[in-house]
Amino acid sequence: MKRNLIFLAGLMALLPATAAIASERVTYDVDASVGAYYDSSVGLSELDENTGTHDSAVKAKVGLAAKVRFTPRFSTRLSYDYGNTSYQRFDEFDLGLHHAAVDFGATTPHATFGLTLDRFDGVLAGDHYVTLSQVSPNVSHLFGSKLFVRAAWTGSRKNYDSLVTRDATNSAWRADSYVLFDGMRRHLAIGLGRGNEDAVADELDFASVRASLAYAFPIETSHLSMALKMRLRYESRDYRNATESIGEQRRDERLRFGLNARVPFSEHVALESDVDYSLHESNLESADVEKLVAGLKLSVSF
Repeated sequence: MKRNLIFLAGLMALLPATAAIASERVTYDVDASVGAYYDSSVGLSELDENTGTHDSAVKAKVGLAAKVRFTPRFSTRLSYDYGNTSYQRFDEFDLGLHHAAVDFGATTPHATFGLTLDRFDGVLAGDHYVTLSQVSPNVSHLFGSKLFVRAAWTGSRKNYDSLVTRDATNSAWRADSYVLFDGMRRHLAIGLGRGNEDAVADELDFASVRASLAYAFPIETSHLSMALKMRLRYESRDYRNATESIGEQRRDERLRFGLNARVPFSEHVALESDVDYSLHESNLESADVEKLVAGLKLSVSF
């Protein structure tokens, strides 16, 4: 944990210097956050592991990004961020996540075309445990000033260091529509998606359907300025083969509700609170979980 915090502190020290370097063609973004969280059921849903016991955690994150605009219609964005979650008692679930990405964007009179390449490296309790690589071409368009539509395909591959039976490839489609009432300050977002995952272990192969709904809006008074965002997500997973431990095909239904409130203190500093409730219903006992995560964090950006 100490090494992770020292690493984060070092990157945070570079933020003001990095943010000061900018030009018309190259711009830089830097951000960092630190907060305290309560988790009602510590675990890893990706591994179907849950303690059923609550704990508190400290979460910290720092990110750096550079955007290069080659022409008015073509640009590239390179980014890296690192996040760390450290629990007070369940340190075997301490999680560090490295994320590097490259985004290409090209704008035409009819649509904007993009390509995103992502690489995630997960560190669990100090040991590297998973690598996720994915590619995602996408297309989007703003119709007038009120409707923004985006469609994307994502192909990904997961490789676990010691759980090789969970190694898998995934293919997914997703479409999102944004109804803009006041730009992105006040908007309604609706998303639909389908996916398929093929793992080394046949019992982990599944097809999924996803739907999401989000509404963002500001609250402004003479004494307070706040941005609120509510999110509702649903996912159904049908596993294609029988799970040995239950003697039948596994089926999961996952419902998740989130609420985020952001209060800016200045152009660069804000206080954020998050509440996230999830209900995972499954005929596999270890995946049948009800969970509440709530926290408060301070974020800075330049």
